[in-house]
Amino acid sequence: MQKEPKGEIIICTAMRLRTFGTFIGRTLDLEHRYNETVSIAPRNYPFRFGNQPFSSGHFAMMGMAFVLSGYPLFYDAFNEHGLFAAGLNFPESGVFMPKSRDKTNISSFELIPFVLGNCANICEARELFEHANITGENFREDVPATPLHWFIGDKNGAMVIEQTRGGLKIFDDSADVLTNEPPFEKQLEHWNDFLSTKTEDDLPGDFSSCSRFIKAAYLRKNSVCSDKTEESVTQFFHLLSAISQPEGANRKENGALVKTIYTSCADLEKGIYYYKTYGNGRISAVSLKNENLESDLLISYPLNEKQDILFRN
Repeated sequence: MQKEPKGEIIICTAMRLRTFGTFIGRTLDLEHRYNETVSIAPRNYPFRFGNQPFSSGHFAMMGMAFVLSGYPLFYDAFNEHGLFAAGLNFPESGVFMPKSRDKTNISSFELIPFVLGNCANICEARELFEHANITGENFREDVPATPLHWFIGDKNGAMVIEQTRGGLKIFDDSADVLTNEPPFEKQLEHWNDFLSTKTEDDLPGDFSSCSRFIKAAYLRKNSVCSDKTEESVTQFFHLLSAISQPEGANRKENGALVKTIYTSCADLEKGIYYYKTYGNGRISAVSLKNENLESDLLISYPLNEKQDILFRN
């Protein structure tokens, strides 16, 4: 299996699951927190994009974000029409390009809100990316741009957006899964090799990106679930828990311990964002439709971090 570069621990996994509805989300594994919140950007919240005149009057969106200077730096989010996008770490292969006069220039940090604000479905997102160029402007001087690739999906399917030295590429994601390095084509090759030669007894158990891709894709493909929302949400969290990381399983060279900070699951049809944190295994939920989506104010809900244990006697 492909291993992460020495000293680098790269652990994020995104997945899409179709039952009677569409459920899509991700894990985020880090050694520290950034005070993330579930944040809602209503239609008139004034996004200020560096490369585009677009500001307000966009589609409403909700997801996990690090809010800095009043701006939601989304890790993953979905919009009111049921389009989802997540950015996953892509440090070895991701490349930023200079601005192009012939392309739609999008900075890495603003890609999620720009796409979700303008596109109602995966077809519109694909059309946008056919003319896009991802640039590397920093959000602030002390917040440098991060090389990412993106998992984008709705009820009709999923795709991966990558910009490497070979340029920007759009991939249909038949596995409905994305992890980190290597580039998506290589991950898909490993998955196809597994399908043709292996069984469940040969599922990998390490935390490398390729191993997590194969395990997540296999579990999703063989998932059995009823047509009830609660059971679909529960099943989704079970699938991602199989590749989540407990504290102590991976240690960086500086001694820092990496763990699964949170796991998310968006119900795209009902507009509900579910999540669990490392400290609290209970599923929490925020509904996009219960907010005033015509507002111009960012809405943020702090995460439930303290364990919630139900004592029965």
